[in-house]
Amino acid sequence: MKFPNTMSIEMKYSPPEAFGTSKDYSRLTIRDHKAELLLNANTGRIRILSTPHLEPVHAVIEWPEQRFELKGDIFRYEASCKDEKELEEHLITFFYIFPAMLNVYFADPPTVLSTEGYIGKTSFRWEQVATQFIMNPVTPEEIEKNIQKAFLDLESLSRTNNRRLAAAARYFYTASRLIVAGNSDWEFMSEVILNLCKVLQILFGNSMDDVRKGLTKLCYAEDEREGDFIPLMILRNSIDVGHPLLKIFTQQQLDIFYIYLGHVENLFRDLFKRLFERIKDGSFKLNQIEDLEFNSDQRKTINRLIDTITNRINTSGIKRLLTEI
Repeated sequence: MKFPNTMSIEMKYSPPEAFGTSKDYSRLTIRDHKAELLLNANTGRIRILSTPHLEPVHAVIEWPEQRFELKGDIFRYEASCKDEKELEEHLITFFYIFPAMLNVYFADPPTVLSTEGYIGKTSFRWEQVATQFIMNPVTPEEIEKNIQKAFLDLESLSRTNNRRLAAAARYFYTASRLIVAGNSDWEFMSEVILNLCKVLQILFGNSMDDVRKGLTKLCYAEDEREGDFIPLMILRNSIDVGHPLLKIFTQQQLDIFYIYLGHVENLFRDLFKRLFERIKDGSFKLNQIEDLEFNSDQRKTINRLIDTITNRINTSGIKRLLTEI
């Protein structure tokens, strides 16, 4: 690619229903059109089909040296480009920021499926330089044995009424769901870290020292404790997980984080397997929750919150709208 030059960027957006290139159900509701609601009673999710359906959208904005066009689910941007850095800035803007802007006005949050374009007459695709994937090969017999183990773990958990272990397993489940639910494995990386930290804290305690002590009782060595689990708590407490952040990481820093986070899910699978075995043989015991009720201060806070939300529902017309539906 030679610079300075003319630049043309093309991105395919999703979901197609939001842009009029699919007639399937979505969260889009077209004013003054017939609306058919589809309720999945298993999940409680409602989606809408407007009739007539949305035709492919077509929006164009032109300036003397720039052209913006969204036709159906294909986005195009044309302008001059002075160097590779400026090209990358445009790609990042339309890949990350513009979908966030559209989300303010769209019922369905848009994502980018693919990116390509031209610098002069030279074509390019904007893709991952590299990626990683950890596999855990198993035989059909092992899968069946693992299912049986899960049944036995469930029976043991139910028999001991181990709410702490059940809650930790659910937080881990949420983290795994977030990994597979994103447009990429790490779209929800911060939220994955947050839920993995909840696993450690609900099992062992809120502080890093509590987590270290709990892992030590499970026979984790110091390098495993400090290198595999404690980094999650540092990320949780300091960097763009539980707190808003406007600073950006360098690519080298991100590469290290991705390598680490790419295998951390498996570390937690091993942690749970070790926990299940130790709890069943009696060599490890979790502190149980004796009182499941909120304390007096918590009850007051919850009651005030419920009053505030109830008042807002009654005065904002939401209750009337729901009743009409």
